[in-house]
Amino acid sequence: MKQQGYRFGMRQPATHVQLGFKLPQPVDLAALDQWIRDALEYDIQSYQPQFIGDKPSGRPAEKFLVRWLCVTTILLQDIRVPVFERAAIVSLKGDRKQPGHFVADIWFPVVEHFPAKLFHAWLAIANQFIVDVLAHKDDPAALEKLYQAFQQSQVLPWSAQIPGARSTIPILQAAFESGVPFAHCGFGRYVLGWGSGSRFFDRSSNMLDSAIGSVATQQKHIALQMMRSSGIPVPSGSVFKSGHPLTVAELTSLRAPWVVKPVDRDRGEGVTMGVATEEALQSAVANASRLSKQFLVEEQIEGNCHRILVIDGQVMYAVKRHPKAVVGDGVQSIAALVDQLNAAIGKKIPIKRLPDYCLDELALTCLKSAGLTPDSVLGAGEKAYLRPAQSTQWGGDPEEVTDHLHPYNAALAIRAARLFGLSCAGVDFISTDIALPWHQNGAVINEVNYSPVMGRTHSFQRKAARAYMASLFPTQGKIPIDVFIGKASRQSAKHRWQRLIDDGKRYIFCDEDGLLAPDGQPLRLAGAQSAYEKIAMLRTDASLDGLVIHAASAERLAANGQPFEYASVHFKGHP
Repeated sequence: MKQQGYRFGMRQPATHVQLGFKLPQPVDLAALDQWIRDALEYDIQSYQPQFIGDKPSGRPAEKFLVRWLCVTTILLQDIRVPVFERAAIVSLKGDRKQPGHFVADIWFPVVEHFPAKLFHAWLAIANQFIVDVLAHKDDPAALEKLYQAFQQSQVLPWSAQIPGARSTIPILQAAFESGVPFAHCGFGRYVLGWGSGSRFFDRSSNMLDSAIGSVATQQKHIALQMMRSSGIPVPSGSVFKSGHPLTVAELTSLRAPWVVKPVDRDRGEGVTMGVATEEALQSAVANASRLSKQFLVEEQIEGNCHRILVIDGQVMYAVKRHPKAVVGDGVQSIAALVDQLNAAIGKKIPIKRLPDYCLDELALTCLKSAGLTPDSVLGAGEKAYLRPAQSTQWGGDPEEVTDHLHPYNAALAIRAARLFGLSCAGVDFISTDIALPWHQNGAVINEVNYSPVMGRTHSFQRKAARAYMASLFPTQGKIPIDVFIGKASRQSAKHRWQRLIDDGKRYIFCDEDGLLAPDGQPLRLAGAQSAYEKIAMLRTDASLDGLVIHAASAERLAANGQPFEYASVHFKGHP
């Protein structure tokens, strides 16, 4: 299976694959669709492949093939491979020698600098997974055993080989949906856009973010001092070296209760809240010291933590982070509600599961403080919190409160992001009521997060990611690419290129002889052999205004696919 370029109007490169498969008998498509919704969190109606050659027939084998391609795409995304384009189906034929067997001729989307075997392997893995799921769909225990085996034998080993972070996927999906081209440059770094319209990305951060600011935000004590020196309200606190035998007597200048945290961890790792006694302090210090060479002790500020996402100097959303909770229905006990929620989580494949709802010692303590037990029956809509705070480790329930955010608080978050030179920042704001200005209720900024996780679960997250793309790429990150086809069009192509150069534009000319720089001299690129490779390398040239390309024939241009997903095409010298 050889990797190819862009074809058939597909917006990701594609590779040609022939798939041989046996149609499961009986094939319960309704059950398969329900499983895709419950276990993979996807509506099959959203996956519409392109049919090239043969028209859709509606045969069971074709419907199964579409679901197979859809599941493959979802699973690849789950292991951090950014495949979003739908496959193109050329043909589907029955095998005359083996009844019930079929051969599909398809083009499947791929990603640059990922091995071709990855996509071939996952097409086979997904097929077998679907067959196994259908065989065990009526046996929850067997299905869970299958899920765990799949997680251990496929998801985790493959995921360990894939570069980059899961938080990159929402950014690239937003780029794809916004029409912004992207390509993998290796090691989980991506370039979005072309030439002068391009930006390098690592997770949600981009090349415009300040290196000094990004480093400072990853050292909590440094970030707090920078904000304190700039008049931004922050919690009072002190830094200690790990291993320091800290006692309550040393914290008399700080009001209890305290929060103890490592200085350089995120996602709530090593954080202990509500510390007020000698015993609790020693436990919290040990917890933080295991993860960092230094730890921070801060006054615990009254109120909820709110995440304010700032992009390009504007607030995209504000979210109130509620601790994990159950919501009453007036009938079931808290314990029964927990079982119900965990059953819904258990329907998903493991990589898509959020943390379970637990009735452990910490949950019982939270319930006791509210005068509740696991046997208590909550009124309809009444909440019972099972954790003291939201965290990545424990999970939580986000509530969008953008419309309630006071302008003073929005301005403060924007100021904090600007202080660190971040075009995209997650500002953690602690307040009892974000509808009140920070200077009236003692609200503070707790942290400023570089490269914040944006997610794609909630509509406000997806909307913000698309706004991020619109802000950075007002023209979708595209530069003009003019393609002239036909031997007679070469002179027209050269004239077009020369006119653009005369207008002061930095255009590069490409034909079968190579590349010409704007000064008319040959442009050499290390490691590039074919015209395809040379053109693909130019997408990262931030000084490039556009390309003029000449191809002797459409057949030659299409032989290996194009290295770009869009172009203006001219034939035989006539624009």
